[in-house]
Amino acid sequence: MINKFPRFKYFIGFSFLFKKLFALLLTKNENDSYGSQTQAQISSLTNRDHTLFFSSYRMGVYFYLKSLKLPRGTEVLLTPITIPDLVNVILNLDLVPVFCDMDLENHSLCINSLNKNISNKSKVLIITPLSGCYSKGEDIVFYAKEKELFVIEDISQVYGIPHLHSDSDVMVGSLSSGKALTSFTGGFLSTNQIALYQNIKNDTEYKSLLPPPKIRFLFELFDNFKILLATNSLVFNYFTFNILKLILSIRPNFFKKIHETKFLTRSPDKDVFFDDLPILRKSLPKSWFTYFSKWQSGVLLSCCHQLPRISKRRIELSKLLFEHLHSNVIEHIPKGFHDFETNCYYHLPIYIDQVSSADISSLMFHAGLDNDGYGLNLCTEEEVFKEFHSKTPHAFRIKKNCVFIPLHESYSNSEVITIAQKLNYIFDKEP
Repeated sequence: MINKFPRFKYFIGFSFLFKKLFALLLTKNENDSYGSQTQAQISSLTNRDHTLFFSSYRMGVYFYLKSLKLPRGTEVLLTPITIPDLVNVILNLDLVPVFCDMDLENHSLCINSLNKNISNKSKVLIITPLSGCYSKGEDIVFYAKEKELFVIEDISQVYGIPHLHSDSDVMVGSLSSGKALTSFTGGFLSTNQIALYQNIKNDTEYKSLLPPPKIRFLFELFDNFKILLATNSLVFNYFTFNILKLILSIRPNFFKKIHETKFLTRSPDKDVFFDDLPILRKSLPKSWFTYFSKWQSGVLLSCCHQLPRISKRRIELSKLLFEHLHSNVIEHIPKGFHDFETNCYYHLPIYIDQVSSADISSLMFHAGLDNDGYGLNLCTEEEVFKEFHSKTPHAFRIKKNCVFIPLHESYSNSEVITIAQKLNYIFDKEP
């Protein structure tokens, strides 16, 4: 019986991985940044007319901000739980990052904090709804447009939301490993503004973007293989979990580092899109200026075709989980995640800081529920960005005191009910 569950599982399987490996070896490394099929798929997803592809999400943001031709010192508002290199993109365009606090109910931007941080230098807002929750998404965009801000919506964690409509200027997304849509590095930008689309297209063509080295994708495929193997139901239940348990008992501090990107999976020397490395870049690496390849388009198209099925199943399982959770468990899940119409459940967070037990996370683990919170950096706590630090207590709580309930579309109904029963037992023990 499978009764132990990993903290997170990828959206692809072994057969998908091996098919794409053979395709990589056989496909020419041609530019497909403007491929009509992939453009059509992402434009449909984002409800936008025009889509461009890049080497990464951060480069989509880079070329959009660059196209605005903003004066030096212009402020870009954003939330602090993000990748450090998004901050580096802003700084390398001589713009100023201003961190707004987050909403405890939906793990997106807090409108009250946004209002407090807007100044006459503020021109751009980057909205990043996390964990698949789009609750209040349209309201945030509407408010920002009223304040005459250019609005970038980062939809990397909300692929599959049933209704994704807003008046944001652009939608951008990451296609890195672990996303519901992936191309094993890559990103996109979608817009309804034809002039903007053409300007960015001309700029990227002028830059003469280089071909991405195939070795980059080979490393990604290998890393994905390791993750898939370690989180395979049988392997995790009988091997991986026991290894983690041994590490926790011997070196608990080391155990906490396992979720970090660089732990056994990726190398900062080989991975040019190393997400959680908090460094201050004086310039953007040349290796970021590569085009989106034909092979990546093929990978992305395959993911687009399976996305509706995956999203539907995750919503079904989330409903089932809620049906079997006791009220004293549900009250610790952020309220925005209770609405099944505005969620695709990329993650399902639960607050553990208001429970009397010294370590609910540890109790969950010993019950077979491996867990961890956001791997994204809290950039208001990173020393390299100390010049831009601000008080963001909600973001701090979200980062430090939330863990994710294991959830994956491959789980059976009975397995999800088992997860609910384990959580009920843990939280029912608390006074």
